[in-house]
Amino acid sequence: MCGKTKEERIVYLHPTLKKLLEWFRPENVKLNNLVIDKIGDYLTKRFLEAFKSLEINKKGGVHLLRHSIATYLLEIGNDIRIVQAILGHKDIKTTQIYTHIVLNHQKQAFDKVKF
Repeated sequence: MCGKTKEERIVYLHPTLKKLLEWFRPENVKLNNLVIDKIGDYLTKRFLEAFKSLEINKKGGVHLLRHSIATYLLEIGNDIRIVQAILGHKDIKTTQIYTHIVLNHQKQAFDKVKF
């Protein structure tokens, strides 16, 4: 179960991320190629501990990574519907929040062009 709706979802893992999760996972957490079971809370705790030790004053923990990957996926040209599916958003409007960030980055890049 994951997310606000507590629905079960499949989370696809990049091989590098899978290796990292294998190293960090607690004993009672099952991890295979496609499904992470009950690891979110553990990772959030570890992430917040790391923030605290580095004296970083940010809220959100692991959820910040979700925002980062969504923005990155859009910046490199992925279709918004694919990003919507990855994030598990039922409404495309929720995913469109990330397009605002991407458009700002594109504007900043264009503003640097000298004619």
